[in-house]
Amino acid sequence: MKKIFALVTFLCISLAGIATDYPCTIVVTMNGSSIDPAESTITISEEDGGTYSLSLNNLYLTMDGNLVPVGNVALTGVEGATDSDGILTLKAEGDSITIKDGDDEDVNMWMGPYFGTVVVDLNLTIDGDDLDGTLAIYVISGGYNVEVAISPIEDEDDDEDTDTESLQIPNSDFEKFHTATYGSATSDEPDHWHSFMSCTGTFASFVGSSVQTEISEDVRPGSEGSSSVKISSKVTLGISANGTITTGRLQAGALSATSSDNCTFLDLSNEDVDDNGDPFYTELTGNPDSLVVWVKFHLGARDDDSEYVYASVNAVITDGTYYQDPEVDGTEYTNVVAKATNAEIASVQDENGDDEWQRISIPFDYDSYASNNAETKAILVSITTCAYPGGGSTDSDDLDYLWVDDLSLIYNSDSDSDEDTAISEVSSNSKEVKAYYNINGQQIKTPTYGQIYIIKYADGSAVKSVMK
Repeated sequence: MKKIFALVTFLCISLAGIATDYPCTIVVTMNGSSIDPAESTITISEEDGGTYSLSLNNLYLTMDGNLVPVGNVALTGVEGATDSDGILTLKAEGDSITIKDGDDEDVNMWMGPYFGTVVVDLNLTIDGDDLDGTLAIYVISGGYNVEVAISPIEDEDDDEDTDTESLQIPNSDFEKFHTATYGSATSDEPDHWHSFMSCTGTFASFVGSSVQTEISEDVRPGSEGSSSVKISSKVTLGISANGTITTGRLQAGALSATSSDNCTFLDLSNEDVDDNGDPFYTELTGNPDSLVVWVKFHLGARDDDSEYVYASVNAVITDGTYYQDPEVDGTEYTNVVAKATNAEIASVQDENGDDEWQRISIPFDYDSYASNNAETKAILVSITTCAYPGGGSTDSDDLDYLWVDDLSLIYNSDSDSDEDTAISEVSSNSKEVKAYYNINGQQIKTPTYGQIYIIKYADGSAVKSVMK
């Protein structure tokens, strides 16, 4: 029987003290390589004091195309919290455990015990019969990084949409692409992201065949993935057309580049889907503190006095009703929850004049929109090669290019928000640090600001943290 690596949880709080088996669907990514979804089962029970224990027996993972028996995983002391809607969140951050031999008699050797101490991060939300979340396991000794996406098992006979907790944007590491089509033209668009070939609007036929996204093997420093998305500007009739990707949908509604009829938009009531079968919106149920993304920007040909020299990232959290970017002048959008905007992303070069990757962190502004009292339900992210419509390069031999990789929503653990789902950030710690490791398990002498590390302490404990 083919088995796969997983660790997930499912619990209704009324089952306190009772060990129960629960099924789920998991997708495992190991060092950037994903494998097909599989069904698995875990056992969970509530401990004295309100914490939880989880166990998964006879787990397997895939390494270099081979099925590898790992063993039995068990977690104890997992913290749980239930909100006013009855949604249970289970979390473990930086827990150190060891993996034991499995009890499958057909296996002669289990790899888990040879991993030594592994570090586990767990973040799951349980809403009725539905659960959603992630699990990360860091094998320091071997440099393995395993991430598990967790979701309910879908009922093929149930046509109703499944309402699951969503805290991140799907495919925000830009590792999965599909073929978008417009007439006979095709291009590679990242799954759950969209560009011109899936646009709508009166003038969609003018731009729908424009190839402005592609798969790139140029990835950000330290990436565990193998691809990013490359966005290109284009010149049409002497006018620059900005390259754009969005979690919503592009609309080409006017000939003038500066018209707000040319926009990105979302609407949860929109039933249209893209060529991959995905909707033109992204649901969101958490309130992130910031958005972090890696970009590399090539600034194409410009007049020396041009002020349009920046790329941009704009993220808007809404209640899921119709919203567009840019907004229509004079229209009040009371459905906005928060915005995170950086419209001054400059090109950065190294000493040889080559464009460099840079990490951009953009805080969300909630205060300016608090009076809307809007409920978080969706997020519209728009990324473009030029912050000003039509302001990009008009030289076909030297266009604007923007590479984008590893976008994530950050939830600060010390935030006043009810959402407490982030990697903890290092500020001060009285324990003696013995060593720093990157997420590939390699020991680092000098940590770098903004990077994720596994920190090992003298008492034997370890935690995954973002270096400040």
